[in-house]
Amino acid sequence: MVACFGAGCFWGTEKYFAKDFAKKFPESIIGTSVGFMNPDPKNSAYPSYEEVCEGNTGHIEVVFILYDMTKVHYEELVKFFFTFHDPTQQNRQVSDKGT
Repeated sequence: MVACFGAGCFWGTEKYFAKDFAKKFPESIIGTSVGFMNPDPKNSAYPSYEEVCEGNTGHIEVVFILYDMTKVHYEELVKFFFTFHDPTQQNRQVSDKGT
């Protein structure tokens, strides 16, 4: 099964899931990858990292997580996500605070 989360920097979000979540739920994360999402079909399908970071494309950085649903439920991924992501702060996660 695939889950997708956006929380500011995709590298940090990917690390939290690939390392920290995987320790809590061994063998549950099969793989991760990072990319961009934007629901507006008029925007570029393939923006550069620099374009996204400038904040003018409407895209957000996301991490895609391939997980084994026989070892962990989606609800656990969501609960974990909100341990480091504050949805009231746009494009922020715990490691971004103070930067």
